Amino acid sequence: MSVALDPRLEKLSRIEQAADELIKSAEQIKMDVGEIRREIVPKPAPAASGTEGLEKALAGLKWTEYPSNNGAWAFYLEKGSDRVVKSLVPYPNFITDMRSKGEVAIGIYRYKLSGERFLQRFEVKR
Repeated sequence: MSVALDPRLEKLSRIEQAADELIKSAEQIKMDVGEIRREIVPKPAPAASGTEGLEKALAGLKWTEYPSNNGAWAFYLEKGSDRVVKSLVPYPNFITDMRSKGEVAIGIYRYKLSGERFLQRFEVKR
């Protein structure tokens, strides 16, 4: 003997099944969209890190030796502006550290800011 279900309960059951299917479809769409974004959105260039790249960037500046041969100086800001020279742009923490700490040792040199535009370097005494 079969029991007849209330038509409203049958309709409610169908609506719940449809809702479950929609939720599963929405989740699949979100995963597909995320995957497509990862494929087409360009990945940002890796931030310059470590001191090796920074040492090369610093070595590439146009250094002028002091007459006493005790160190050298170079511009760290572009001429006529407040922009950091292009070779140091990937290393914003370098200038920030210099301003907060006064000087920073990297490789065989100790660097410090001088005046508004100058960077000084001195060989680290060992």
